[in-house]
Amino acid sequence: MRKADIANEIFKQVGISKNEAADIVELVLNLLKSVLHSAISSFAAKVLARGAILAQEKKLGLPRVALSHSAQAKSLRSTSIRSHRETHIATTA
Repeated sequence: MRKADIANEIFKQVGISKNEAADIVELVLNLLKSVLHSAISSFAAKVLARGAILAQEKKLGLPRVALSHSAQAKSLRSTSIRSHRETHIATTA
């Protein structure tokens, strides 16, 4: 279905002018495009951030922790990193 087809259906069913219907279609499609672009950008940023976290964990030799948004998992992760750093400092001193 083309934009013109959608605008024509709006014209028929709502009773506004074809120009107004075309403007509405254009507005809605631009809004959808903007929302999708934003969502994809946000998702990509999260994926890249997660990749950076995994690379840092691998570099530090940390065991892989399952991805979770719970406060408990975040607490365990920070404790694990601190513990690893303290162990690394103690063994290199």
